[in-house]
Amino acid sequence: MLCRLPYDWLVLPVLITKLQILANFDGDAWQLRLPYVFFGTGTVFIIFLLAQEMFSTRVAWLTAFLAAIWPRLIEYSQEMRPYALFVLLASTSGFALLRALRTNQTRYWCLFAGAATFQLYVHHLALLNVFSFFLFALGSICFGYIKSRYQGEPPAGTTSSDLNTVSKATTAFVAIGVGFSSVLPFYLIPMSQEQHRGILKLNSNAFEILAFYLSSRTGGTVIFLAALTLVGFAIAWRTRTAIFALLWIFVPLLFATQHFGGERFLGSPRYLLFLIPVLLPFVAAGAIAISERFTLLLPLKATALAGRAVTKAALALPYVILAGLMTPALIALYGHNPKPLPVDLRSAYAYLLAHAKRTDVVLGAGETDWWNSSWFPFTDGYFFRSKVATRRLETIPVRAEPRPPQPGAFPFQRVDAATGKLFGMIVVAPNQQSKLRQAAGDAFVSSCWEDVCVMESTSNLAMPLRLDDFLKRFAFVDRENFSALIKMHSTGNN
Repeated sequence: MLCRLPYDWLVLPVLITKLQILANFDGDAWQLRLPYVFFGTGTVFIIFLLAQEMFSTRVAWLTAFLAAIWPRLIEYSQEMRPYALFVLLASTSGFALLRALRTNQTRYWCLFAGAATFQLYVHHLALLNVFSFFLFALGSICFGYIKSRYQGEPPAGTTSSDLNTVSKATTAFVAIGVGFSSVLPFYLIPMSQEQHRGILKLNSNAFEILAFYLSSRTGGTVIFLAALTLVGFAIAWRTRTAIFALLWIFVPLLFATQHFGGERFLGSPRYLLFLIPVLLPFVAAGAIAISERFTLLLPLKATALAGRAVTKAALALPYVILAGLMTPALIALYGHNPKPLPVDLRSAYAYLLAHAKRTDVVLGAGETDWWNSSWFPFTDGYFFRSKVATRRLETIPVRAEPRPPQPGAFPFQRVDAATGKLFGMIVVAPNQQSKLRQAAGDAFVSSCWEDVCVMESTSNLAMPLRLDDFLKRFAFVDRENFSALIKMHSTGNN
C-alpha cells in the first residue's frame, strides 16, 4: 500500500500523521502542526552543536540565535509537512559525522547512521545529502591516511585506530544502505509528470531566486548576508569545515544541473531548506569576524573600562545587526496564518471520505496561480491512502491537458457513465469563497474551510448535464481549463 504513494511523499511523515489520527490528536490545526514545531525547536539546538563542531562556541551561539529567528526555518516549522523533520535529521547527521570523524566514538557513528537512515524515509533529496556525507567521510579518511603515510607527519592515532575508524565508517554506511533498501521503491517512481522537469541552470537569475528562497530577503539584505557568508568561508578556507559545507551545498545543486528534475529547486523554498543549517555558521562566523575587525579600529581602549565596553559591543553588534535584518521578514511571516492549506485539505478529504461513495464522482480544481489541478493525484496518495483499496475514491483533476485519448486526460466517458453524486473539491483564496457559494446556488451544497471548498451536487439531472453545469458555474476558478473542457464535452471530442 505504501508503494502507491506518489513521488515526493515518503513513509515517515505519513506515519507521524497516522499516529496522530490513531491517538485522536488531530482535531485542530495546532495539534497537526505541533510535532513540526518540536522538530523546528530541536533543530536550533542541533545547529548549535553543528556550528560548534565547525567553528567555535562563540560562533555556535550566534548561529543558534540566527536559526531561532531565521524566517524560512520558522515558516516550515509551523506547517504539517515533512521539511522541518528533514532539516532536523540533516543537521543531526552532519554534526554526528563531524564528531565521529574527529573522536571515532561509536555512539556518534551510531547517531550518524540512525539520523541519516531516517532522513531517507522523509524526503528524496536526503539521498543527495547522504551521498555528500559519504564523499566527505571517504575524502577525510583517505586524506588522513595519505598525510600520515607520505608526508611523514604523525598520524591521528595508531594503525589499529585508523583501521578502527575505517571499520566504523564502513559499518555506518552499510547500515544506511540496508535501511535505504526498504524505501528504494519510492525513489524509483518516475517523475515524468513533474511540472518542473527541466535541468537546473545556474545563471544569475537562478542564484537570485535561490538566495531569496534561502533568506526570505531581497536586494541589499541578500547581498550583505552573502558577503558575511563569503567572509565565513574565507576564514574556514583550506579546512575540513569548508570542504564539508561545499559538498553539502554543491552535490545536490550539481546533480540538479544534470538531472531532468533539477529545475524543481526553483519551484519552492522547501527544496533548499536542508542547506540552511550548513550556511548559517558561515554567516555567523563572518559577522563575528567583521565586528571584531571593526572594534579594532576604534581608539577606545585607553582605559580598562573602555576596553570592556568595546568587548561587549563587539559581542552584541552581530546579534543586533542580524536581528534587524530579519525583523521585516518576521513581521511579514507572523502577519498571516502560515499556510493552512495542508490542514484544510485534510478536512476536505475527511468530508469526502464521510460522504462520497464509490459510485460518485469527485472533481478537483484550483484557482489559477493558487493551485494546480495536476497536484490532486499527489494529495490523493496521502489523504486517501488507507481508503483507496476499499472505497476506490479518486479526485479527477479538471484540466484540459493532456487531451483525450492520451494517458491522464480528463475521463469524460467514465464521468458521464457514473450513477452517483457529483462532488467538486476546489482550492481558492479566502476572498473568493463568497463568489464560489454564490455560483453554487441551490444546485450544490458547499462546505468550506479557509482555503478549500467541497461542492456536493443536489441535482437529479443526468451526469453529463451535471458535469456541464459544474464546469459553467465555476468556470471563473480556472477559466482556461474549464472552458476547454466544456467545448470538448459539447463537441464530443473526448
